[in-house]
Amino acid sequence: VYLSKQELFAFFNVDDSNKHSRFKEAIEKMQKQAFFQIKKEQDKGFKFVSIVPIPYVEWTDYHDEVLIRFSPEIMPYLINLKTNFTQHALSEISELNSK
Repeated sequence: VYLSKQELFAFFNVDDSNKHSRFKEAIEKMQKQAFFQIKKEQDKGFKFVSIVPIPYVEWTDYHDEVLIRFSPEIMPYLINLKTNFTQHALSEISELNSK
Protein backbone atom coordinates (compact mmCIF):
# COMPACT_ATOMS: atom_id res chain seq x y z
CA VAL A 1 0.00 0.00 0.00
CA TYR A 2 1.37 3.43 -0.93
CA LEU A 3 0.39 6.33 1.32
CA SER A 4 1.23 10.02 1.45
CA LYS A 5 3.41 11.20 4.35
CA GLN A 6 1.72 14.59 4.14
CA GLU A 7 -1.70 12.98 4.57
CA LEU A 8 -0.46 10.71 7.37
CA PHE A 9 1.07 13.67 9.24
CA ALA A 10 -2.14 15.69 8.79
CA PHE A 11 -4.35 12.78 9.86
CA PHE A 12 -2.36 12.23 13.05
CA ASN A 13 -1.99 16.01 13.57
CA VAL A 14 1.83 15.95 13.43
CA ASP A 15 3.01 19.37 12.34
CA ASP A 16 6.09 20.19 14.39
CA SER A 17 9.70 20.26 13.26
CA ASN A 18 10.32 16.72 14.57
CA LYS A 19 7.63 15.07 12.46
CA HIS A 20 10.06 12.82 10.57
CA SER A 21 11.73 11.50 13.72
CA ARG A 22 8.33 11.07 15.42
CA PHE A 23 7.08 9.20 12.34
CA LYS A 24 10.14 6.92 12.42
CA GLU A 25 9.62 6.23 16.14
CA ALA A 26 5.94 5.42 15.56
CA ILE A 27 6.80 2.98 12.75
CA GLU A 28 9.46 1.26 14.89
CA LYS A 29 7.09 0.96 17.86
CA MET A 30 4.29 -0.36 15.65
CA GLN A 31 6.52 -3.01 14.10
CA LYS A 32 7.91 -4.15 17.45
CA GLN A 33 4.59 -4.28 19.32
CA ALA A 34 1.95 -5.12 16.72
CA PHE A 35 1.43 -8.83 16.29
CA PHE A 36 -1.44 -11.29 16.16
CA GLN A 37 -1.56 -14.55 18.05
CA ILE A 38 -3.94 -17.10 16.58
CA LYS A 39 -5.00 -20.35 18.22
CA LYS A 40 -6.64 -22.97 15.99
CA GLU A 41 -7.97 -26.37 16.94
CA GLN A 42 -6.10 -28.97 14.86
CA ASP A 43 -5.73 -32.74 14.99
CA LYS A 44 -5.23 -33.76 18.62
CA GLY A 45 -4.67 -30.29 20.03
CA PHE A 46 -4.11 -26.70 19.05
CA LYS A 47 -1.96 -24.96 16.48
CA PHE A 48 -0.51 -21.58 17.47
CA VAL A 49 0.44 -18.92 14.94
CA SER A 50 2.06 -15.55 15.62
CA ILE A 51 1.93 -12.99 12.79
CA VAL A 52 3.62 -9.61 12.48
CA PRO A 53 1.15 -7.81 10.19
CA ILE A 54 3.46 -5.10 8.80
CA PRO A 55 6.99 -6.42 8.34
CA TYR A 56 8.11 -3.80 5.80
CA VAL A 57 7.83 0.00 5.65
CA GLU A 58 9.84 2.18 3.30
CA TRP A 59 10.07 5.96 2.96
CA THR A 60 12.57 8.75 2.42
CA ASP A 61 12.85 12.18 3.99
CA TYR A 62 12.68 13.84 0.56
CA HIS A 63 9.63 12.16 -1.07
CA ASP A 64 6.01 12.14 0.08
CA GLU A 65 5.44 8.43 -0.59
CA VAL A 66 5.38 5.75 2.13
CA LEU A 67 5.27 2.06 1.19
CA ILE A 68 3.62 -0.24 3.74
CA ARG A 69 3.74 -3.94 2.95
CA PHE A 70 1.41 -6.29 4.80
CA SER A 71 2.47 -9.82 5.60
CA PRO A 72 0.76 -12.32 3.24
CA GLU A 73 -0.17 -14.41 6.30
CA ILE A 74 -2.34 -11.60 7.73
CA MET A 75 -4.20 -10.83 4.50
CA PRO A 76 -6.86 -13.57 4.82
CA TYR A 77 -7.75 -12.17 8.24
CA LEU A 78 -7.99 -8.61 6.87
CA ILE A 79 -9.92 -9.26 3.69
CA ASN A 80 -12.29 -11.96 4.96
CA LEU A 81 -13.68 -10.07 7.95
CA LYS A 82 -17.35 -10.98 8.00
CA THR A 83 -18.45 -11.51 11.61
CA ASN A 84 -17.25 -11.16 15.18
CA PHE A 85 -15.14 -8.06 14.78
CA THR A 86 -15.26 -4.50 16.00
CA GLN A 87 -15.23 -1.73 13.44
CA HIS A 88 -14.29 1.92 14.06
CA ALA A 89 -13.75 4.87 11.78
CA LEU A 90 -10.08 5.91 11.74
CA SER A 91 -11.12 9.46 12.60
CA GLU A 92 -12.54 8.15 15.90
CA ILE A 93 -9.30 6.51 16.98
CA SER A 94 -6.71 8.93 15.60
CA GLU A 95 -6.49 10.79 18.92
CA LEU A 96 -5.81 7.68 21.02
CA ASN A 97 -2.38 7.68 22.62
CA SER A 98 -2.13 4.14 24.02
CA LYS A 99 -2.95 0.57 23.04
